[in-house]
This record gives sequence, structure tokens and C-alpha cells, in this order.
Amino acid sequence: MNEIKRLLNDYLNGLIPSKDFVTQFLALAGRFRDEALDLLSKNPELSTKLEKLFAKHVEGTISESEYQEQWQNLIVQTKQGAEISIKPYSLEEEIISHLFVEADAYREDPKDRRKGLNIGDDELRTEVERTLEALNKSS
Repeated sequence: MNEIKRLLNDYLNGLIPSKDFVTQFLALAGRFRDEALDLLSKNPELSTKLEKLFAKHVEGTISESEYQEQWQNLIVQTKQGAEISIKPYSLEEEIISHLFVEADAYREDPKDRRKGLNIGDDELRTEVERTLEALNKSS
């Protein structure tokens, strides 16, 4: 997660142009998503348990700290995936997934943008700011 936060900060600080940010973010988030999917595909029982746990969290029947603790216990019990970068069925995965969709909708040239489907530099910057704020609140 630190790698993603660093990339978001670098973009917001003007160290990376929008087009390069999108390329790097999509690759990084895609890699993290693939790690999580690989973990779940190798252990369908874990996937089911995590889905149920996430549902409880979304419903509000367990707190964020309870969710994090139970999530970690499930991963440790499987003795795999403890080092994955983005937790499957987690708030951080949801946050990153939203930015993934927005970044994918980015078009550098205004002529290439379709109203309601694509975003430009200003919208991308706003989405990155929101994402970083949400990630910082979730950790």
C-alpha cells in the first residue's frame, strides 16, 4: 500500500505528469489486484470466509478494528498471502478499485474525451486527492 500512496503523492506534488501517472498506477494496482485474485483462487474456502467477513463489515455488524483483526486471523490461518499488498474484500481494495476505473477513463487530449465517460487532468487530480485521503483514513 505504501507504494501506491507514494505514487499518489508524487503525482499530487507534480513529480509525474497525468499520462505517466495513469500508466504507472494501472500497472501497480493491476499487479496488486492480481496478487489478491491469485490468493483467492488458490483457496476458495478463504475467499468465501473473506466475502462473509466483508459483508458483516459493510452491514456494520462489526467494527473496522474487528474486521481488520478477523481478516488478519483468516490470512494467518491459511499460512499464505500475509504479504499481499491490497487486502481482498477490504475498504482499501474498494478505494483502489474506484481510482482504477477513474484512471482508466482518463484521456489526455480533450478531443478524445466522451462526456460522462472520460476525465481530464483536473478530474484525475481530484480523484487522486480523494483516494489518498480515503486511504489515509482507512489505515
